[in-house]
Amino acid sequence: MVQVHKLITMNTLEEKIDSILSYKQELLESMLTSSNANSIFDEDNDNLSECTSTIRFILRVYFFFRLINVLKMILDLFQSFKVWFQVP
Repeated sequence: MVQVHKLITMNTLEEKIDSILSYKQELLESMLTSSNANSIFDEDNDNLSECTSTIRFILRVYFFFRLINVLKMILDLFQSFKVWFQVP
């Protein structure tokens, strides 16, 4: 017997990445279909600010996890020093 649990969350990192990818796809399609060369500059500021805030959030999450990995490496290094010098 197999039990399946489905977790449903909102505003996950994957959703934000998907939002950025779909926005980039729409922007590309609008640039390719537009006859006006300046159409890329006609985007509304709200959409662009939302995109930049999402990118900032993703970068913060990325650097947070990088920091955790560095701290773990430092802790492992201290643990190895403890073993090498047999510090109680």
